[in-house]
Amino acid sequence: THRLLAASSTNNVRTTLLVRDEKKARDLFPDAAATSNLTLVKGDYEMSQEDFAAAIAGHSRLFILVHDLSRMGAIKHKIGKIAYEAGVRQIVDISSFTLDFNRVGAISQAHTEGEERLRGLAYEQPDKRFYVSLRPGYFMTNHLMWDIHSIKMADSIFGTLPSSFNYGLIDPRDIGDIAANVLLDPVEKHGNAVYEIFPEKMSNEERARVFSKVLGRDIRYQQLDHQTLFDRMNQGMGGKAPFQLLYCLLSGRDMPRATPEICLLLGKAPRKFEDWLQENKAPFMK
Repeated sequence: THRLLAASSTNNVRTTLLVRDEKKARDLFPDAAATSNLTLVKGDYEMSQEDFAAAIAGHSRLFILVHDLSRMGAIKHKIGKIAYEAGVRQIVDISSFTLDFNRVGAISQAHTEGEERLRGLAYEQPDKRFYVSLRPGYFMTNHLMWDIHSIKMADSIFGTLPSSFNYGLIDPRDIGDIAANVLLDPVEKHGNAVYEIFPEKMSNEERARVFSKVLGRDIRYQQLDHQTLFDRMNQGMGGKAPFQLLYCLLSGRDMPRATPEICLLLGKAPRKFEDWLQENKAPFMK
């Protein structure tokens, strides 16, 4: 959101942000809130169709990011239908690389349904409606959630897969920059594109080496059995972790390729994992 608002401000584009708490939004985005280009509308997934229709009226683009896996398809369909019927020409959606998993797992299932429902709405009027799907890989920031404690306490990254297993990594700032660029470009340039965005391929062993280099101490990758790691992760979430989410996280698939071509969407080289870690190493230090 920071990247989108910064881009809209720089390019003098009027933007409406749907928020649950206006004060919190102003505190989070003070620079954007200080301009006349940003309008804050209070609302959430449960707001009435009439209220959302009033908020979206007059807009030509919509950026959508939904976290609720259990209702993702329904939420995206509701919002997308109102937006297209109000005259929005382009929807840019944050989806997931897990669509390659063919609905196996809760994450793949949710994002597949979300894409299908939004794309179906766009195809009802293909000359007027466009839908762009961004499918990011593994967020670099996920290390702050899943690996921080094992690195601080045991100088280790834990996983259930071999050390040669590859992740496709992306800095979330690059996701925001790509979304902003697509929204600022002519609608016809991207049409109904699907963009896979994970520019850096890195194995478990390679990630451990980068952590060792940046943190200045030996970090190793340890392969654990599924039950042991499930119990560790669940405990770290207070015993309240959604079973389907942890199941998906512990049954990943090797990503044999990367997508460095996203430099064409960014207009610059994508950020590297080592650079991200240099900027964010403080939480991992003992």
